[in-house]
Amino acid sequence: MIFSLFASFLEIAYEAGFEQPRSFNRSFMKFEKMTPREYRQRYLK
Repeated sequence: MIFSLFASFLEIAYEAGFEQPRSFNRSFMKFEKMTPREYRQRYLK
């Protein structure tokens, strides 16, 4: 999954086809074992 440095998590969730940001967050955590925020902090420094 590609994250823009400037896109909000809400924008990313909608672009990925999720109607609810909460669903995106749950799915992301299931596959990445971290929150989207933690992912961004770790990999996009």
